Amino acid sequence: ADIRIGKRRLERLRLNEIDAPERGAPWSKRSTQLLADLIFGKEVLIAITDWDRDDRAVVRIFVWSDDETELLDVSQQMILRGAAWYF
Repeated sequence: ADIRIGKRRLERLRLNEIDAPERGAPWSKRSTQLLADLIFGKEVLIAITDWDRDDRAVVRIFVWSDDETELLDVSQQMILRGAAWYF
């Protein structure tokens, strides 16, 4: 996931505990669109859990539900909605 921090800084992050279709694989566009629907234009809470071999942060991302009553785990939502697998 690419996350904008502030107005200029863009960070490429890996979502913890999920595996999603690679670009060009079947269902990759659907998975990418669902992730965008979950986080695009929203404030998110990011918890860094590790670093990968490419020095990218491995993270859990949380976002408020549409009715703002609960904090949603984006990785869990991706799995529940069929856009990723538990890894």
